[in-house]
Amino acid sequence: MFRMVSVLVAACALAFVASCGSGDDRDPNFLINAAKNVTPAISGSIVSSFREGASSARTMSEWNNGNAMYELFTVLRNFNPDTDQGVIGVDNMYMNLWLAGMYYSEHIESLDDLSAKPISSPFSGFKTVDSALAESVFSDTYDQAKNALNTGGNTTEAHMAARETGAEKHMLITFKNGGCWTVLQGVYNGDSKDIELNSTTACIEGSYTETNSYIQRNYIKGNENTHSFILKAVKYSGAGYKLALVGKGISQGSGNYFLFKMKDSGGSSGPGETGAYYCFPASADVTALQAMSTAGTEIAEGSNCYGYKDSVDTLWGSAWDISTETTDVPRTKASFTNSSLQLNF
Repeated sequence: MFRMVSVLVAACALAFVASCGSGDDRDPNFLINAAKNVTPAISGSIVSSFREGASSARTMSEWNNGNAMYELFTVLRNFNPDTDQGVIGVDNMYMNLWLAGMYYSEHIESLDDLSAKPISSPFSGFKTVDSALAESVFSDTYDQAKNALNTGGNTTEAHMAARETGAEKHMLITFKNGGCWTVLQGVYNGDSKDIELNSTTACIEGSYTETNSYIQRNYIKGNENTHSFILKAVKYSGAGYKLALVGKGISQGSGNYFLFKMKDSGGSSGPGETGAYYCFPASADVTALQAMSTAGTEIAEGSNCYGYKDSVDTLWGSAWDISTETTDVPRTKASFTNSSLQLNF
């Protein structure tokens, strides 16, 4: 099932959170804070916000795993490190970005120097270039790296490569916790506030079997100051449910909107594999998602999200495949280079 609480991940993070940022000015929350200023961070509690019996809301039985709006909420739900560790699961993009940012801040000063060289993501599932986003090259040049980072004596595997040029941080961070593997690659500029991140989390080992495995992949690009963004995501469950989405818009500010186009394998209760549009105000919270029909939104000329429709349609051409076994999403341990998280440098 998709709803998995991050107890092991939270325990891992707590093992070194006390030392993160101590002795220097590095903010362990820089990555999650930047992302939440770019892409929508949907707030609200599922229980308290659910309007049972309201004509425009889904019934409680529908608002669960396999409902497209629920699955969207789990990806973009606002994650607060102070209150949500062990509560919000590994299917949340912000939780994984928080943990990756903590690893970066904790270990950037301890990496080994090496001659600058390109290092691609350490599994074959990442394409080198996304054809519809030609500027997005998912390989980079790094001049520092280390395998097997010291994460406070716990059993988490963590490996990292980096390059810092002024305020620009280039990063490739991989870590494993329990049966879940996470890989994040991206660039963040602290001056311009531009960010581009490509990540995957694959729960495919240990207690995760062929029928309950879980894979999520996210790509975001945008700017903290303007809150403009593009987003691609895919979720895949060994139990059979699959969801892919693309989106564009402005995530904050009165009068602003963002548009998603989504497809899933949920049958008649969702957008299906032909896809549907979903238009939201920048202020959208969980109540707005609960009230949204999974059948989608008509995007008529002159409507709030009409200005994003052509761009979203272009992105749709590169939406990750959910219909067949492809290299877009790593679904088994064999998808990882040499069946290992360790970087090759």
